[in-house]
Amino acid sequence: EDDYLKKIKDEEMKKKKIQDDLLKQIEDQQKRQIENLKQKQDEDKRKLEEERIRKVTEDAKYVKGYVTFSHIAVRNLKKMDLIGKTDPYVVFKLGDESKQTTVAKEQLDYDYLNETYEIIYDPSKNQLNREVEVSVWDYDSVGSNDLVGSVNVDILPAFNKQIQTDLFLQPKKEDQTNSNIITSNSDQKLGKVIFQMIYISESDWIKKFEKEQIRKKKEEEEQIKNRELEEKRKNDEIQKIAEEYKRKLEDARIRKEAEDAKYVKGVVKFSNISVRNIPKMDLVGKTDPYVVFKLGDESKQTTVAKEQLDYDYLNETYEIIYDPSKNQLNREVEVSVWDYDSVGSNDLVGSVNVDILPSLNQQQQIELYLQPKLDQSKSNISQQNTDQKLGKVSFSMLYISEFDLNKQKEDEQVKKKKDLEEKQRKQQELIKQKEAQLQNIQEEEKRIIEEQKRKLEEERIRKVKEERRKKEQEQLKIEEEQRRKEEVERQKLKEVERQKLKEAELVKQRKKKEIQIEKQKQIDEQNKKKKEEEDNKQKLKDELEKQKLDEIQKKQDEEKKQKLEKKKRLNEERKIKEEEITKQWKGVIQISQISVHNLKKLDTVGKTDPYVVFRIGDEYQHTTIASNTLDYEYVNEQLEIMYDPVKCSYRREVEVEVWDYDSVGKNELVGTVNVDHIIS
Repeated sequence: EDDYLKKIKDEEMKKKKIQDDLLKQIEDQQKRQIENLKQKQDEDKRKLEEERIRKVTEDAKYVKGYVTFSHIAVRNLKKMDLIGKTDPYVVFKLGDESKQTTVAKEQLDYDYLNETYEIIYDPSKNQLNREVEVSVWDYDSVGSNDLVGSVNVDILPAFNKQIQTDLFLQPKKEDQTNSNIITSNSDQKLGKVIFQMIYISESDWIKKFEKEQIRKKKEEEEQIKNRELEEKRKNDEIQKIAEEYKRKLEDARIRKEAEDAKYVKGVVKFSNISVRNIPKMDLVGKTDPYVVFKLGDESKQTTVAKEQLDYDYLNETYEIIYDPSKNQLNREVEVSVWDYDSVGSNDLVGSVNVDILPSLNQQQQIELYLQPKLDQSKSNISQQNTDQKLGKVSFSMLYISEFDLNKQKEDEQVKKKKDLEEKQRKQQELIKQKEAQLQNIQEEEKRIIEEQKRKLEEERIRKVKEERRKKEQEQLKIEEEQRRKEEVERQKLKEVERQKLKEAELVKQRKKKEIQIEKQKQIDEQNKKKKEEEDNKQKLKDELEKQKLDEIQKKQDEEKKQKLEKKKRLNEERKIKEEEITKQWKGVIQISQISVHNLKKLDTVGKTDPYVVFRIGDEYQHTTIASNTLDYEYVNEQLEIMYDPVKCSYRREVEVEVWDYDSVGKNELVGTVNVDHIIS
């Protein structure tokens, strides 16, 4: 037992010793951990202090200044659009400031020549942004622009020195602030951006700017001095040349004045116009030729000859006013022959240029071969008389001076005045005749209206009588019915009285009743006969009235028929007289003082290009084309249309059409109006 207790005691001692050792080890381990933690905290503090010192040192390098970008280019850009190439532009962004180059159209490689950009860098505002973000974009006119790629570049290496940067573009990441040139310079198949960059402090930039200004000022002073010397030398030479040129100008002026004196203000008349041997311009059918005479800004056009290769424009005469003060350079009339095309634009067959001076106060017959449209201002009649297989144009031309023209006009005015007076006298007579006819027609119409009123009044009286008769018949029926009812009531009362009376009185009452019934029958028969007589009288009266009305109606119909025949005969006589008058009016319709106002705008772009067409029968004339206007006066334009009543089927109205000329596609009709020319 002692040994056992001793053994237990030894074991307890061992356990206690082991526990003490374990506690000591744990305490030692905790002490070491505390020491290690303290050492780590000291190390972290040291590193943070070193980082702070390094950051302060680095921050001191980033001073306020200017970052300049130049020699900008892009290479091997990725194609961003399915159709076409890329339209690249470069954006330099530093903090909140950014600059953008121009847009290069359809380019994958491009140098932005002479493009330099500056961005102000302020470290107090951009402490976290010390890298410039350079991004390349694809401009898209529809929708948003697409980013090709970008790179971030630290500005410090370029401090006070120009550096060349050549980098591969990278895809846009969430945060590129931690990237650098080495990591960003991996080829992502997006292309390259190339530029030169220099970072200058504000004080150095100001010094550089002041030096540059001084240098520029010196260069400008030197340039001004050299320019003054050069200008003096040039002025001496120019003065010599000017004196020589002045002498030549004076000689040319004298020659020009002598030449200009021959060209006086007047009118150029064209007549006896015809074309011959015109080539076929269309695959199907012949040519539809018309001739245009153009002198300066004025032009005249003949009618269109349908399906003709040879044609005489009979009775077509045109005049163009020539004013040497307005047409000093245009002394030749351009005569062109065109093929009219109803679908699409008209085709030029050929043209010739003819000087107007040889035909001054003497009519010339001109016949020339048509030439292709070239510089014909240097050609002459002999050169234009070569056959180009385009056909011939012939016409008579007369150039009348303003003095002679005014004299002719005065003579014409006197003649026109006499004709007008005669015409007015005839018109007055015609108006009087028409007024007399109109008065007769009005009286006839008035009489017809009165007759119709009388008939209506008779019809109204007849209806009133008929209604009155019906009412009387209805009243008789009502009275008869009332009498019958009263009689029935009396009979009922008598029946009651008979029941109350004695049997002796019944026989007497019955006899009395029979007498009354007999009397009533007689009264009824009398009333019936009376009614029949009244009906017969009314029927006879109605038949007489109807017969009388039929006779009146028949008489009125005959009178109306006679009046209509008389009116028809008068209209036919008037029409024959008008036709006889119209046959005597064969001549020329002159149209002048033409203008348009407040026209409708037919084109989406610009205004209207209006011209006016005057047409009667197959004859028509049109004005020149006014360009891009809604209101226009066709000054000095006078048109003439030959009027033959037989050919025009006695048409008295001139059709006036306003068209919008369209150089591409068909001309559009603005509107039309008809004007009676007989009144003029």
